[in-house]
Amino acid sequence: ISVPDSERFGIHVARTRLETLEDLDETHALARARGLDMLIVRVATRQRAVAAALRRVAGEPLDEILYFEGAIPAEPVSPAARRVRSRCATASDAGDMAAIARHAFAGYCGHYHADPRLPRHCCDEVYATWAARCCSERGVADSVQLLTDETDDLLGFCALKLLDAATCEFGLNAIAPEHQHRGLYRQLLGMCFEWARQQGASRWASSTQLANTRVVGAWRRRGWRESSRDWTYHWWLT
Repeated sequence: ISVPDSERFGIHVARTRLETLEDLDETHALARARGLDMLIVRVATRQRAVAAALRRVAGEPLDEILYFEGAIPAEPVSPAARRVRSRCATASDAGDMAAIARHAFAGYCGHYHADPRLPRHCCDEVYATWAARCCSERGVADSVQLLTDETDDLLGFCALKLLDAATCEFGLNAIAPEHQHRGLYRQLLGMCFEWARQQGASRWASSTQLANTRVVGAWRRRGWRESSRDWTYHWWLT
């Protein structure tokens, strides 16, 4: 069960991943038994037969996720960004992080906003709630790196999680819209790479939607390697 999604949308929501055709029937039976209203389902794009079967019951995918990975580089801080400061988030930063996420992800290109059955204002809150949970709820992230100005006003953030001893995942991240195009994203990445190295990680991983063309283009220009793709479906059961 996805508690945040269920509370936000006022319905019973769960998340799952399908690997085989047999998973489809088992998942459907289990969801019915638990009284779920909707399943958020991920399927690897290479699993064509599974995806085709799911389309027949759930409709077309609502987004396509691209996964990238690579070795952690030495990432210098750009001279234009030296006026900003960096620090790790604490629970007291949850409200400011939520405000940036609410603004940055309004009308975003992900699967929530692509589903006409979900209220728009609730979809915008997905990312605000997620941002707040990253620094206030144990287990959501291992660290959140913040960029601030000289007065400690928040400019951007990135949530980090160690997937294993060698790999650090760069999760939810955003630069406040009014501070974009100033080289701050590069500075934020540099902070994240530095934190990951300090934890002993040698590799990083991250993901974004195919429709998020600006970020996908920036990552590819840096030579970052795409490792896999998923489709996301909303399987409504009611």
